[in-house]
Amino acid sequence: MYLQQLKKLRDEYDSIVDEYDQARVRMREFQIQIENLRAECEALSARSQKSVHVAEKELEIVKEEVRVLREANERLVKNSLSSESLAESVADSQRELRERIAELETHLADSHAQHAEMARQLEIAKHERERMETKLKKRERELTNLTDAIGRRQPEATNESPVKHTNEESPPEVTFN
Repeated sequence: MYLQQLKKLRDEYDSIVDEYDQARVRMREFQIQIENLRAECEALSARSQKSVHVAEKELEIVKEEVRVLREANERLVKNSLSSESLAESVADSQRELRERIAELETHLADSHAQHAEMARQLEIAKHERERMETKLKKRERELTNLTDAIGRRQPEATNESPVKHTNEESPPEVTFN
């Protein structure tokens, strides 16, 4: 009878130890997933911010080029009006400058569109990061709850160890239903 109880308790203990080991493995897997999610969030955020910064710099350069070309165009117009012999070359220069200005304005509009798209992507990345952080917090809570549950189960198993009797004492009778 005691052997059956002892065997039953050992089986329960082995089962609890197996559950504990499995929980530790799952806990480590959760920790790895959490670390991977954090790294992905940080990398995504860094890439988005870098792209926006580059687009802003390009936009500033294009704006400066447009300003310089307009000033040059104005100077050419003023200088060319004083001499009729240069009227034809000025007209060509103005046409070229207008074409260049139109190209730069198109490029500027494209840069604005790219900037807006990158800003939108940054917002999406921020929302994705927030979603991943929420998911991460949920996983951490699940992991904490699982660890707490295992911690509560293990002391119960150790408290149920069989009572040892000396040879002089007779063990109490145990009946199983």
